[in-house]
Amino acid sequence: MDDFSEWLAREIDKRGWIQAEFARRAGLSQAQVSRVLNGEPAGHDFCQGAARTFGFPPPLVFRKAGLLPSYPVPDEKRARFMEMWDFLDEQDQDYVIKLVEALLYRRSLLNEDNNETQHGLDSPNPAAS
Repeated sequence: MDDFSEWLAREIDKRGWIQAEFARRAGLSQAQVSRVLNGEPAGHDFCQGAARTFGFPPPLVFRKAGLLPSYPVPDEKRARFMEMWDFLDEQDQDYVIKLVEALLYRRSLLNEDNNETQHGLDSPNPAAS
């Protein structure tokens, strides 16, 4: 199996589907699905159907299939995030930025609390336990 066929098999399996169910949902023939799962290159229509069926942005599936160049990032999660980012409207992008900023701010507060505790600046009250 090549990388795309392995990825496809995992995505089908994650959903508890069999090949025939994936084929039906994606508007593909069972023979097409079988050929791709056995390593035959996936084409445009196949990737479009897979993207729609799995709920992924089409460029993500096209990149997985080798039909688009990969992003030069070392991390699959980062690449997936970049793919999804392009499908958000400006308002949603602003929301995501604010969410990430809030998470980072929360982490910085937690780190400050941990540093204070480690340096004896915030000694817990043993009687309160």
